[in-house]
Amino acid sequence: MVCFLLTIFFLSSIVKQKKIKGMVSKNMKKFAIFMPLLAGICWGLTGLFVRNLGDHGLSNVSILGGRTVFAVLILLIGILIYNKERLKIRHLKDLVFIILAGFVGSFALNVCYNYTISVMTMSLAAILLCLAPIFTLILAAIFFREKITTKKVLCMVFAIFGCVLASGIVGDNSSVNVTLLGVFIGLLSAFFYGVYSICSKVVTNDGYTSLTITFYSQVVILIACIPFTNWNSVLHYMASDPFPHSAILIIHALLSSAVPYLLLVSSFHHMDTGLATIIASGAEPVTAAVLGMFFYQEIPTVIIGIGLVITIVALCILLKPDAPPKEEPSQVPS
Repeated sequence: MVCFLLTIFFLSSIVKQKKIKGMVSKNMKKFAIFMPLLAGICWGLTGLFVRNLGDHGLSNVSILGGRTVFAVLILLIGILIYNKERLKIRHLKDLVFIILAGFVGSFALNVCYNYTISVMTMSLAAILLCLAPIFTLILAAIFFREKITTKKVLCMVFAIFGCVLASGIVGDNSSVNVTLLGVFIGLLSAFFYGVYSICSKVVTNDGYTSLTITFYSQVVILIACIPFTNWNSVLHYMASDPFPHSAILIIHALLSSAVPYLLLVSSFHHMDTGLATIIASGAEPVTAAVLGMFFYQEIPTVIIGIGLVITIVALCILLKPDAPPKEEPSQVPS
């Protein structure tokens, strides 16, 4: 029932958006900040699904493949209801960036993130992903010629320092599972997150909607998953207890794929890409840490908590827009 209601809510919101299109653009900026916030919360829930499905014998890629099938179907239904024209890709360049966003920025991101969750704590996996804005800034400087200032460099240093504390490497944290490979794969997920943000921003600037970008990104993920997914294990999982297990996959598709990606890409129309990324990245580890405490008794130590706070604060300062320079009062010649 919950999965049915979530699906109906998602599709009805698309219909409602079509009816009030003129009103949305004027008022959306006021609420744009909540889009990446909700996206981050949704991604923070991913660990619950990954752990549950992993306990039933599904591999990381199979979890991603099973979820993406439903995400593609839900998004396709949404496009057919909203506007079939959203399926059109106008230029080859746009297709290239959409493929990059889907394969590198989404497929690789999810595989790395799922692996990190499976070998370490949910909160640590999320805090490593929280470093995505750093990679976003570096990539933006390379491709968009955005300046890297002293403030940005200092905040990067503090963010990395906070990440080290949050990783559990420092202090007596024998209860925290930390592996060098897990940390490296977690950092890769942050890099791929940055790639997705940059590619999505490029396509957004060319006039494509979040629905189009998210749909084709998920299609690319599905194509990449097909040869590596154990579809028999996915079907066996669904057949073993049809209603609840199918509901879990559909809700997983909504909360980890369709809804958060739509929210994040939509926010790019109304706010700075870096700011949207940091809001989503900040909400995700907090959500994952709280869920890890309640569901898996992953109690963070004081040092880990301090590292989490340092990282989020550094990233918030990093992407806070600078105040415009004050104009010098013109002097009237005597």
